Amino acid sequence: MSVVTELKISEILSKSVDVVTGQPEILLPYLAPIVVSLIATWGGVTSMLGWGVGRFYPLGRTPLRYFWYLITSLRTAGAGDLAVWIAVLILLAICVALTIVMSDARLSGRTMKVGEAFDATLKMLPLFIIAFLISWLLKFCGLFVFWVGLFVPSVLLIFAGQVMILEKKDIFDSFSRSYDIAKGSWVEILLLLFVFLIILVLVRTVPLVGILVACLLMGYSTVVFTVMYRDRSRVGPVKRRTPSEGQ
Repeated sequence: MSVVTELKISEILSKSVDVVTGQPEILLPYLAPIVVSLIATWGGVTSMLGWGVGRFYPLGRTPLRYFWYLITSLRTAGAGDLAVWIAVLILLAICVALTIVMSDARLSGRTMKVGEAFDATLKMLPLFIIAFLISWLLKFCGLFVFWVGLFVPSVLLIFAGQVMILEKKDIFDSFSRSYDIAKGSWVEILLLLFVFLIILVLVRTVPLVGILVACLLMGYSTVVFTVMYRDRSRVGPVKRRTPSEGQ
């Protein structure tokens, strides 16, 4: 049996750039959540897209203080805030599903249009949206125990969407399969997520531009983790590169 060599992070990032530049249409669906977020911002509705995603401030609190911070935020948020938040999350879930299918096709040497990707994901889309919302809920709940609580939904469940869409698994099987794939590469996944988080923290300080970059970054990061999923889920003995081999 042949030995499979894992891709380095630099190779994954480079391959993801090739996918996006080779077919920029992959990022086209993200115009929808961008427009909704911009309208909400111009209309004076608090956009909760970046709340708890690109913000370090709540992580510096004790779990009890964060709990009251969360309760206060939810009490002050109006129905419009929550409606916009849920709408943006659902739109992002749809965009992520389309990105997974289109990037997987591109990696297989095929070009898939947005309409074709939508048709391919239509049956799994309701279940995928539910899983996406559950994942976000777990991330919010994970903030109660600081970074440790973010570890499972952010790192070990990172491939749940790819498994659900590409392998046609249900929610629980997708979470379990993602855990099996991610547990051996959690350091690399954590590093990538940290880099993306730093970018989010920086861009969210720029009005309007932050929303644009955040949505497009989510698209690119989805391509990155789809490339990583395809690489890490290959069957066969895996050879991990040593530092000397990575030079």
